[in-house]
Amino acid sequence: MDSHNYSPMLYAENEVLEEFMTYLPFIINLENELSKPLRRDDNELDYLPTQYIAEFIKSLGFDGLRYKSSLSSTGHNLAIFNPNKLRCIEVVVLEVEEIKFKHKPTCS
Repeated sequence: MDSHNYSPMLYAENEVLEEFMTYLPFIINLENELSKPLRRDDNELDYLPTQYIAEFIKSLGFDGLRYKSSLSSTGHNLAIFNPNKLRCIEVVVLEVEEIKFKHKPTCS
């Protein structure tokens, strides 16, 4: 995720600006790690660090995490730690008609 999605202006009048700027690279890296899709050949142990960090964040009293989607450049996923804090207000059923994948050559 680009750092422009995390605006320091939200903290400009607040004493936590320095903390925000200090931890921003970590937050961006964590979001990127959480967004990685699970592949068939992946070792489940590769996901242990992000699971541990998510459990730690949960232990701090947070209700969940929001992180970018691996399938949509504008989408986000939610990991909710306590579903009892949510209330369903609407259900929408969608039928997926098409999925498009783009790819580009990578250097090896």
